[in-house]
Amino acid sequence: MLQADTLNDVGLLEFFNSDPRPTFVLDLQIAMIPGENTLQPVHCNPAMLAADVGKLLQAITKTNDPHRARVHDSGMVSKFRRWASMGCTDSTSLSNGEHFIYAAWVWTKVVIQERWVVMSGISNLVEARNQEREKSKMQSHPTSKSTAGSLEGTSSDWTGQAPFSDCSPHGQFVRHIDWAKTQLGAMNTWDDTLRNMAILVMKDPRPAVIFWGSELVMLYNEPYVELLGSFHPSCMGGSARIGLAEVWHHFEPIIQRNIAGESVEELSSLVFLARNGYTEETYFSLKFIPIIDSQGYTVGHYESVIETTKEQISQRRLTTVLGLSEQTANVRDLDSYWALATEVLSHNDKDIPFALLYSVTNSETLSASGAETNSLNVTTSKDQCRLRGAIGLTAASPAAPLYLDFQGSEGFMPYFRKVMQLQDPTIVELNEGTLAAGLLYGLKWRGFGDPSKALVVCPLVPTSSDGTVLGFLVIGLNPRRPYDEDYRQFIQVISRLLSTSLNSIVLHVEDIERRERVIARAEEMEFQLTQQLLLSQREVERTSLKFQRFAERADISISISNLDGPKDRDLNLTRAWEELIDDKYAIIGQEKFRSLTREKSHQSFELRLKRTWDAPRADGDELGHEKQPMWIICSVYPELSEDGEVVEIVACATDISRQKWGEKMQSSRAADAQEAKRQLENFIDTTSHEMRNPLSAIVWCADSIISSHKAYSNSPRPLPNFLETNIDAAETIVQCSQHMKCIVDDVLTMSKLDSGLLAMTPVDVQPEKIAQHAVKMFEGEAKSAKVGLDFRVEDSCRALDIGWVSLDPTRLLQILINLITNAIKFTRLEKKRRQVSVSMGFSIVRPVHSTDGNVSYIRMLEAATEAQSLQADWSMGETLYVAFTVQDTGRGLTESERELLFARFSQASPRTHINYGGFGLGLFISRRLTEMHGGAIGFTSDNGGGSTFSFYIKARRSTNVQQQLRNGTTAAATTVLHVLVVEDNLVNQRILAQQLRKLGVEVAVANHGGEALDYLQTTMLCVDDGNQLDLILMDWEMPIMDGLTAVRRIRDLQKSGIVRGHVPVIAVTANVRSEQVKTALEAGMDDVVKCISVKFDITNKDYM
Repeated sequence: MLQADTLNDVGLLEFFNSDPRPTFVLDLQIAMIPGENTLQPVHCNPAMLAADVGKLLQAITKTNDPHRARVHDSGMVSKFRRWASMGCTDSTSLSNGEHFIYAAWVWTKVVIQERWVVMSGISNLVEARNQEREKSKMQSHPTSKSTAGSLEGTSSDWTGQAPFSDCSPHGQFVRHIDWAKTQLGAMNTWDDTLRNMAILVMKDPRPAVIFWGSELVMLYNEPYVELLGSFHPSCMGGSARIGLAEVWHHFEPIIQRNIAGESVEELSSLVFLARNGYTEETYFSLKFIPIIDSQGYTVGHYESVIETTKEQISQRRLTTVLGLSEQTANVRDLDSYWALATEVLSHNDKDIPFALLYSVTNSETLSASGAETNSLNVTTSKDQCRLRGAIGLTAASPAAPLYLDFQGSEGFMPYFRKVMQLQDPTIVELNEGTLAAGLLYGLKWRGFGDPSKALVVCPLVPTSSDGTVLGFLVIGLNPRRPYDEDYRQFIQVISRLLSTSLNSIVLHVEDIERRERVIARAEEMEFQLTQQLLLSQREVERTSLKFQRFAERADISISISNLDGPKDRDLNLTRAWEELIDDKYAIIGQEKFRSLTREKSHQSFELRLKRTWDAPRADGDELGHEKQPMWIICSVYPELSEDGEVVEIVACATDISRQKWGEKMQSSRAADAQEAKRQLENFIDTTSHEMRNPLSAIVWCADSIISSHKAYSNSPRPLPNFLETNIDAAETIVQCSQHMKCIVDDVLTMSKLDSGLLAMTPVDVQPEKIAQHAVKMFEGEAKSAKVGLDFRVEDSCRALDIGWVSLDPTRLLQILINLITNAIKFTRLEKKRRQVSVSMGFSIVRPVHSTDGNVSYIRMLEAATEAQSLQADWSMGETLYVAFTVQDTGRGLTESERELLFARFSQASPRTHINYGGFGLGLFISRRLTEMHGGAIGFTSDNGGGSTFSFYIKARRSTNVQQQLRNGTTAAATTVLHVLVVEDNLVNQRILAQQLRKLGVEVAVANHGGEALDYLQTTMLCVDDGNQLDLILMDWEMPIMDGLTAVRRIRDLQKSGIVRGHVPVIAVTANVRSEQVKTALEAGMDDVVKCISVKFDITNKDYM
C-alpha cells in the first residue's frame, strides 16, 4: 500500500511526457475546431512533437499541410479524426485498446472519465499488423491456432520487404518506383486494402489499373501498358488527372459515380489511342468498381479493360458485306447494280473513306440493254474503263474521269494495268510526289477527316472465270486502322462479291438476249417449217435423191442389203469377192458375213483389194510413183426384226490405203533407222581403231627415239645410222599425227555440217601452192608405200594467167587430203605399177566434166546450200572455177561398190576397213564441201583399173593482190623479218618460234598481252635505240590480258603518239569464221590466220 501511495504521487502528465511513444490528449468537449473539421489536442508529449520534426502533429491538426501527401485518402483523415474525437459510449467508435492505422503510425485510444482521450502511436507498422491478424484469427477461431481453410502455396505479395522471386520485369519496375514521394507513401506503409488491391491488379491477366486516393494515383499491370502507349511510364505513381489530362474528361463522371458507391460499366467505347506510331481507332469495354475499405468508404477505383476493337471493326465490316450481298442479290440490270453497290459502300465511311468503281467496256460492243462486253486481261486499243460510282470525290476530281483508255495514263489507269496483270489487289502508298497522291490532293476525307495513307486497287475477276476482268475497285484505307489480314480479307470479300454479282448480272442479261434470239429463231423456223410442209411430198423425193448422191460421193461407201426372208440367208456375192478382193482376204471377208448372220452382231475387218494406187516414192521423188495395193476397212451391222432375225445388213467401207502405206513406210524407216544406228556403231568402232593404231605408233616411235639417244650415248655406233633411225621414227610420228588430224577434222566437219555451223571463210591464196602443199604432206607416206606421187598444172592455168584467187584454203586442203589419202590407201597394196597423180586447172564457165572428159560432175544439192559468206565474196568481182583431179592405179571399184560411194558412214565393201582402213566419212564430207563451195565432184572407176576423182570449186579472181605483187619490190625478200610471238601455251609457242626461225625470222616471245605491251615499249617504235619489230603474231585467248584487249591498247598507244607508226598485228586462232574475223578486225587486227597455217600465210602475204 505504501508503494501504491507513492504511485499516486506520480502525475498523469509526467507519465505522458516520459512515454517514448507519440502521445497527445484530446478534450472531447473541444476536440474538434468548429468549421475546420480538425483536431485540437490539449496536450502533446515531447515524443509527439519530435516525431518527424513535428510533421506528425501537423498531419493531425492542420488541414492544408504538405505532409498530407503521405495520407492515403481524404476519407481516411476524416475517419481518423471522427474516431479520435468520439467517446467509448458512441456506438460507432472503437473501444479502449483498439487501434487505427494512420499517417504510418498505429494509434491506440484510451478514454478517461468519458472526457479525456489519450492517443498513443506505434511506428512498427508490420508488427502491429501481424498482431491484428493474429487477434482476428483468435476471435474467429478461439479454439484453433490456424485457419483450417487457408490455402497453401507460394506467396504472391510483391509489395513485401523481401524480394519477390517470381516478379516480372514490370513488377520490378513498379517496385523501384519511389512510392514515398507519392500520395500512397512508401510500400511498407500501405494498408491491407491497398496492398491486396495492388497484388490483385498485377495478377489480373486483362489490362487493369487502380486509381487510389483523392489524387487518383495510378498503379497498373503490364497489359495496361499497351493501352497507355506514350503515357507510360509517367503515369505510374502519378495522378490520373494530370497524366491522362487529354482524355480524363471522359472518365471524371465515372469516378464521381464510383465515389457514390456505384459500379460503372461501358461497353465498346471509342478511344483514339496513340500506339504503333499513329493515332489508332480502338474500342474498349470498361468496368469501374469502387474499392471500399473496412469502414465502408471509397478509397480507390479498380478499372479492368477488355479491348473489343476487333469485334467492333469486324461487326462494322460485316454489316457492309451483308448489306452489299443483300442489296445486289435481286438486281437484274447493270445500272441499278452499280448504283446500289456505290450506296452500300458509302455507308461505311470509316473503312471506306473514298472509293471508285469502274467497269471494263468495249467502245464498239455495247448491247441494246446496256450490257457491256467485258475485256479479258489482254486488252486491245478499243477497250476502256467507265466510271460507275464515286464515294468521297467530286465530279470534277482528276482522280475520277468518266472514261479511261487502256492505252492512256489518265486517272488510276496505270495502276489498273498493273493489277490486271497480277490478278490480285495491290497496295498503293500515297506518298508525296506519287501519281496517286497527286490525284487525291485537296480531297475532303470522310470518316475521321484524316487523309488516307494508302489505297487498294482491286480487279473485279469472278472466281469461276478464266482471268476475265469485269472492272476495278479503288478503296482508300482507314488512316486510323492498320492494313492487317482482317482488313485485307474485308476488301477481298467485297471485291469477290462485286465480281460474282456483276458476273451474274452480265450472264443474266446475256441469257435474256440469248432467249430472245432463240424465240426469234424459233418463230423463223416455225415459218420455214410451215412453208416446208406445203412441199412435203417433193421434199421427201428430194431427200431420197440427196441421200443417194451423198452415198455415191462420200469417201465412205455405204450399202444396205435386203434379205428375202429369215430362211434365205445366203448372199450371192461370190463373183464380187473374186473380182474385187484379194484371194487371201476374200475367205476372211466371207467368214465375217457368215458370222454376222449367225451371231447377229457387228463385225469389223480389213480387206486387201486387187486394185492398186499410185503411192509416193519412198526416196521422196515427187515426180515418181510406185504401185501399192488398195486396202479398205469394213464395218457391217445387222438390222433385226421384232423377232430377232436379220432382215438387212448395213455395211460401211473406208479406204485405208494411205494408212496401210504409211504403216509400211514407218516400218521401213524404222528398219533404216536401225541400220543407221548399226552403221554409227560401226563408225565409232572404226574411228577408235583408226585412232588407236597411230597413237600406238607415235608412242613406239617416241620411245624408239629416246632409247636410241640413250643407246648412242653409251655406244660407239656410227652417227649416220643413229640419225637415219631417228629421222625415220620422226617421219612416222608426223604421218601418224597427220592421219589422226584428218580423222579429227573429218569428225568435227561432219558435226558442224549436221548442226549447220560449218562456216566458209574466203582468203586470197594461190591454189597451186595449196595443192603443192597437200602433195608435199603425203610424200613421206607415198615413198614408204612405194607409191609414185606427182603434181602437174594443166594448160588452162597458163592460158588464163591466174595466180591469186579468193576461196577457203582450209576446206580445199581438206578435200585434197581426203582424196590423196584414199588414192594412196587403195594403191599401196597393188603388185603392179603404183602411181597417184594430182592435177589442177581453171575454167571461166561452170564445167560439167573434167578436162579430159572422163569424169562427169554430180551436183546433188541446190545453190541454196552454198555458203553465204562465199556468195557475198563472189559478188565482189570476177568468178571462175578451180578444178582438181586425183588419179590412181589402185584396184578400182565394182558396180555395187560404186553405188555406196559418197554416202555417210559407208565404204566400198565390209572388207575395206580391214584391208585399207578408214571409216567412211571422207568422200561424203568432200562432196558436201565442194557443193557448199559452189562446185561438184565426180568419179570414174574400173574394177582392177584404178580410179579417178575430179572436183571443182567456185572462186573469185584476186586482182588487188596480183597488182600489189606486180608493183612490189624484192627488197622485202632480202630483209630479215622481226616477229613477236604472243602465245600462252608454251608448247605452241616453242613450235611456232622454231618454224619461223627455220625461215630466217628473228623471233621474240611473250606469254600474254601484258608482256607484249611491255616488250613493245623496248622497240624502236617507242625508243630510238630499241629492238626492231616488224610484225606481232597474237593469240586470241590468253590469261591476264587476251589478244583483243592487247591490240586495242596498242592502237590507243598509236593514237596518243607513244607508239610511233603502225605495227602490224595478226590474230592467230583456231576459229576463223566470219564472225570471229569481223570481231578481230574491228578490235584493230590487220589479219586473222589459222594456227596450222601461220607459216604458210605469213610467207605468202605482205603485212608490211
